[in-house]
Amino acid sequence: MIQLTSDLARALICCAEKGLHAAHCPDLFHGQRDLLGPLLLPLTRPIQQAEKDLQKANKHTAKLDAPMATVQPPEVVEALIESVRTEIAIEKRLEQAKERQEKAVQEVRGVADDYHPFDRYTGQPVSAQEVGKRLAAHVDELENVVAQAELGERPQQAVCKARTWVATLMGAVAWFWCLANTRIEELELSEEQERIVKEKLVAGHYYTGMKQAQS
Repeated sequence: MIQLTSDLARALICCAEKGLHAAHCPDLFHGQRDLLGPLLLPLTRPIQQAEKDLQKANKHTAKLDAPMATVQPPEVVEALIESVRTEIAIEKRLEQAKERQEKAVQEVRGVADDYHPFDRYTGQPVSAQEVGKRLAAHVDELENVVAQAELGERPQQAVCKARTWVATLMGAVAWFWCLANTRIEELELSEEQERIVKEKLVAGHYYTGMKQAQS
């Protein structure tokens, strides 16, 4: 046993460090839940409110809208135009609220996508420092969403806490590369052979293990 992943329960951390003398890292599920949970409800409220407002505006417009053959007084026409403008404004507000919510969800998912010692598109090795930058970028984007939506203190605290979490994830990747590089150096390979082992063999085993774990 060389590593234990858990939900940061104290007993499990103690078991890893003192009982098994193994590395410990937090799991993704609980970290993503703790990060996204405080954001979802505040981001959902504006959507629900905008949908209600749009439904009300649609009804108001329908009442003012008369058949083409009917001649309407100028004040009624002006009221209809204003009602349509209101609908357009609400639709824009609804679209923005949905985009903010989707942005938050995608950034939290992005943490899982980038929490790997290999690039998920190219398969090339990624240093712990680069992984840290990628993870921090997702948190930065979440911070922008929180600020734009004016979500309040609890979501701000969740994002702030997430910075410590992603730093720990970066440390887990650093541990992986420290262990992998040590094992590769023990093989006493040439520089080119080491590159092939790291970029091909280790990467292949890593993603094979990922697929087996998911299945």
